[in-house]
Amino acid sequence: MTVSPLLYAYAIVLLPEERELVTNHLHRMVGIDAMPVTLAGDSASVRRQPMAVLVSEVDGATYAPGEVESRVGELAWLAPRAEAHDRVVTAAADAAPVIPLPIFSLFRDEAAIRAMVGERRDELSRLFARLLGAREYTVRVYRDDAMLDAALPDLSPHIRELESGAERASPGQRYLLQRKLDEARRTELRRVSSDIAQAMYGALSPLARAAVREPLPAAIASAESRGASTQPAILNASFLVDDERLDQFRRALSELIALRAPAGFRVDFTGPWPAYHFARETGDAQRG
Repeated sequence: MTVSPLLYAYAIVLLPEERELVTNHLHRMVGIDAMPVTLAGDSASVRRQPMAVLVSEVDGATYAPGEVESRVGELAWLAPRAEAHDRVVTAAADAAPVIPLPIFSLFRDEAAIRAMVGERRDELSRLFARLLGAREYTVRVYRDDAMLDAALPDLSPHIRELESGAERASPGQRYLLQRKLDEARRTELRRVSSDIAQAMYGALSPLARAAVREPLPAAIASAESRGASTQPAILNASFLVDDERLDQFRRALSELIALRAPAGFRVDFTGPWPAYHFARETGDAQRG
C-alpha cells in the first residue's frame, strides 16, 4: 500500500511586506533528508501579521508516528535530522522572526498546517510581538579553579582571615589551621563563583528584553561535585536582546569580562540564535 508523504514543519515565520527576504533564503536551505524547504500556509489575504510555516515533504512511512517513536533513541538516526532542523530554523531567523517548532512536527497536508496557524493565531501574534526586533544570545561563564584559588584572598574575607591566622600561629597550630584553610578554600571557591555568576546574570538581565538562566548540564555539575573538572561552567544563560541595544549589551559584557578575567573567569558569548528559549508562552523567561 502506498503511503502518502507528510509535511515536516521546522518553524512558523512572520512574513515581512517584502516576502523576498524570506523566499530568497529558501533556495539556500537544505532540510531534513536533504529535501528542499518551502513555505506552507502562506495566505496573501491575511493582511495583519501574515504567517507561514517552513516545511519539507518527507516519506510518510519513514516518519509515521510509531516509526519515529521507535528510532528517536538512535543517535546515528536522530543527530543528522536534529542538525537539519536547527540549520533551517537558524537560516530562516536571519531573514524574519521565527517561532521554532519541536523536532518531528509533522502534518498530513497544507490544509492541516493552515488550520494549526488559524487556531493558534492569537497566541502566535503575542509571541511574534515579543520577538520582533530582538534576537537570542547565549552567555556561558567558566571558572579556572587554579586562578580563582590564587585570587581567593582578594575575594573572600574569610580566607584572608584564616591565612592571616595561619601565618601568626605556632607550628602545631599552623598544621591544624592549614587543614581548616584547605577545606574553607573549597567551600569559598564554590560560593564565590556562584555569587559572581549571579552578579553577572543580574547585571546583564536589565539590558535584555527577557532572560533565562538554565541549569548547568548534568555532566558538568556531576564532574564538579566529584572534583573532576578544573574549568567548570558556572553560568548558562540566554538573553533576548533588542537589536538596537546589542552594542550596549556587548559593552556591558566586555566590562564584566575585564573585571572577572584576572580571577580566572572565562566567557563564551554566542549568537544570534533563533529564539528557542523565548518563543513560547511560559513563565520561565523573566523580563529584563
